Amino acid sequence: MEIVLGADSLAPPAGSESYLVTVGEQLERLGHSVSLHARLLGEMAEVARDRGLRVVDSLAALPTSCEAVLAQHSAVAYDLAARYPGVPSVYVAHSTEFASQLPPQAPGASSAIVVMNERVRANCEQLAHAPRIARLRQPIDLQRFGRWGADRAELKRLVAFGNDQGGNRLVAIKRCCERLGIEFELIGRHGRRTRAPEEELGAADAVVAIGRCAIEGMAARRAVYVSGVVGTDGWLTHESYPAIEADGFSGRALAEDFDESRFQAALEAWSPALGQAGRDLVYRHHDGADHAGALVALWIDLAQAERPAPPSEAGELARLARSQAALESRSGQFAIEARASRSEYERMLKKLDAMARELDALKATRRYRMAAGLARPLDAARRLKARFNGASGPGSHD
Repeated sequence: MEIVLGADSLAPPAGSESYLVTVGEQLERLGHSVSLHARLLGEMAEVARDRGLRVVDSLAALPTSCEAVLAQHSAVAYDLAARYPGVPSVYVAHSTEFASQLPPQAPGASSAIVVMNERVRANCEQLAHAPRIARLRQPIDLQRFGRWGADRAELKRLVAFGNDQGGNRLVAIKRCCERLGIEFELIGRHGRRTRAPEEELGAADAVVAIGRCAIEGMAARRAVYVSGVVGTDGWLTHESYPAIEADGFSGRALAEDFDESRFQAALEAWSPALGQAGRDLVYRHHDGADHAGALVALWIDLAQAERPAPPSEAGELARLARSQAALESRSGQFAIEARASRSEYERMLKKLDAMARELDALKATRRYRMAAGLARPLDAARRLKARFNGASGPGSHD
């Protein structure tokens, strides 16, 4: 089967980019011919090429025909629908937060929507145009992430893993690690970047993460504490997994906010068994080969069904125009706020500069020089007293 996978970007490493490369590898292992297309190429494109995948940034460089399409950004879905009319097209909806990742609303732009958690499924079911929805689970390359052992008996190293880890919560995590003598490092956009996350996870004993990063930690046999920008669910266990997986590992499945003392207690309760539980769950539910097989079955089923009508442009263009107008209004407001902040910043700089000039002028006066001269003997006496007290030891008296 000739398959085209499309995304907006294969530049910085992130969850949806990692998903696309994983799926491409698994489809090629099944014997299919895969081409990856993205408008913006970069680091993840190089990762894909290193793994033997074809990557192009031009629609003209894609095969003239194909039998299946997968897209994960709406603009790319429209481009591929126009290039391959009538071809079964699957749209992967990764989130509800970003407009560019919402499923295309013109009929015919996609034949089916793949969702990987119940929260995104519920959102897609409310769309004005929602074709067939298939619920799958996040796929992981178990051959790559699953080769690490989990034989350490104590928690010595913890990594916060992901592009969105940060803020006061991360400061508290680091503080807890310092108190317990645990080595800590941030891996991701705001910390140390890596093209081989499996190696970083393999070098840790526990992982703080959300989303796909949490599942990769599970695959590496590491204890995973689900916590991120929007919530905290704690250690991932056999008992908590169903709710956390249904929520998409976002940290919003359980009614629990991040608490520093509770997190420190969780670290003290760490056990290698947590990593083994995660490994068992990910091998059972998140095998990338199973996910690729489900996609192939979906494409075959869609090919046998009635072909969708070509995309209707007028209604969708009107909706996009309204969305663009709203975005321009918001960006205008942001520009006003940015100018106000810039003006305040410049005002404070001028005030600081004026205060520095006043201080320099004060230091140049005869009165200041006289006061400084009178103070020197007192400063010398204080230093002498400090040396005397230190030499006398803690039991000395003045």
